[in-house]
Amino acid sequence: MFSSDGATLATGSSDGFIELWQPRSGRLRRDLTYQANDELLMHDGAVLSLAFSDDALLLASGDVSGVIKVWQVSSGACMRRFDNAHDGSVNALRFVGGGQLLSCSQDETVRVHGIASGSTLRVMRGHASFVNALASLDDSALAVSGGADATLRVWDVRSGDCKSVFQLTAEPEESEAAGGASAVTPLAIKLVDAIKSVSPIAGSPNLLLVCNGTSTLFVVDAAADGNVVRRIVPESLEDERFQSACASADGQIAYALTDLGRLYSFDLSNGSVHRRLDAHATEGVGVVHHPRQSIVATFARNDRKMRLWTP
Repeated sequence: MFSSDGATLATGSSDGFIELWQPRSGRLRRDLTYQANDELLMHDGAVLSLAFSDDALLLASGDVSGVIKVWQVSSGACMRRFDNAHDGSVNALRFVGGGQLLSCSQDETVRVHGIASGSTLRVMRGHASFVNALASLDDSALAVSGGADATLRVWDVRSGDCKSVFQLTAEPEESEAAGGASAVTPLAIKLVDAIKSVSPIAGSPNLLLVCNGTSTLFVVDAAADGNVVRRIVPESLEDERFQSACASADGQIAYALTDLGRLYSFDLSNGSVHRRLDAHATEGVGVVHHPRQSIVATFARNDRKMRLWTP
């Protein structure tokens, strides 16, 4: 996870350690006194999720046992700890307005936590399986969650209400293919597989890049009942499935990592392939883009390495 100012790349590991790196050099940030003294941030269990605050001053981390911690980046101090944030692993985190933190979990819920109060403010239910991904919309009061139940849900973070539910198909609906306006309801679109990642597209309010573990990527308008703006289906894909995807800082390029460890880049305007490279020898797990520079970070299962690319 990159910080919003681009100065830091945070990684979490299965042994519970959190490390902060310089994105350009790939070196540990020794300017942070606690890291220079080998005093790393840590959990008792595997760290599965990370998120920086918008001002990059705070870092939130979630682990396999449902614990969330909020750290001050400059000092390494644990500012807040939620011991029972979830009844299962914390799969994704996002800071939202008003000093609140959004989380989702294996326990099938999305929750809002107050950082100042140290309490869980709202529990949002509706997913029928693990919740794997979170994204904030242009309206900071709205957030999207993606689950293993193959649904995306739009939530009002302030009230906890679910505003809409939608799913995706690998192939266009008949009316869409014919060029007509789609008249489907939020639940009328069928998804192929579980949601793996949901990434906002810069410069395009409410547009999301969605990866669902298939050979198709989706550009979705979350404000229009999940209308599919574009399907990216590369002909060059060799029996691979996308495991994670993100958009570039300018919103022009999509980057996606497959189960064979290959990293693809696509033009978001037309879906054409820019580049393909063999990033890892094992199954890809995640890909994130630097907020300001052309740097992409990838990681894979059982690889124990975070790799940095300048595509």
